Amino acid sequence: MRHLVFVLMVAVAGCASTNTTSQTTPPVETLRIQGATGATMVSTVHEAAANGGLVPFDIDSAWVALPSVYDSLGIAVTTIDTKNRVMGTPSVKMRRRLGTVPMSKYLNCGSTQGGPSADTYELILSVLTTLRREGQGTMVLTTVEGQGRPITLSGDFTRCASTSALEARIVELVNARLKR
Repeated sequence: MRHLVFVLMVAVAGCASTNTTSQTTPPVETLRIQGATGATMVSTVHEAAANGGLVPFDIDSAWVALPSVYDSLGIAVTTIDTKNRVMGTPSVKMRRRLGTVPMSKYLNCGSTQGGPSADTYELILSVLTTLRREGQGTMVLTTVEGQGRPITLSGDFTRCASTSALEARIVELVNARLKR
């Protein structure tokens, strides 16, 4: 049994991702593993990783295109940091869809017999994009974090994982806007 608990602890710890640019203390999640000889608590730290890609355009052009990208996705921009080239929203509540796209395309909150939970949960979404000069182009890096809970139950929100599709879509849209 101890071997199983150890393996689970290593597996859970291995799932944590890192982001060296994080300025805040990341949330700690605790998992209780109940065994025949008692319970073991395992704490993990979740730090969101930025995902994205390179666009072959200068940073100023990409910065000008970014608000229209957010608008086309149905994300209201509430944070603009011109000096650090960060734009997005740190917290917005939503349900079912982001624009016309089901939330399950962008977030994995698990599933029930009715389908992906992200499509039915009350969600809190954070989407922040950072632009960085990279050679002759611009690196477009987006951090997507989500939390959800069933609409019919009161309780705490639980973390949902990004599918990386929204991050890729933002890069695609910045590139498309600048190619015009």
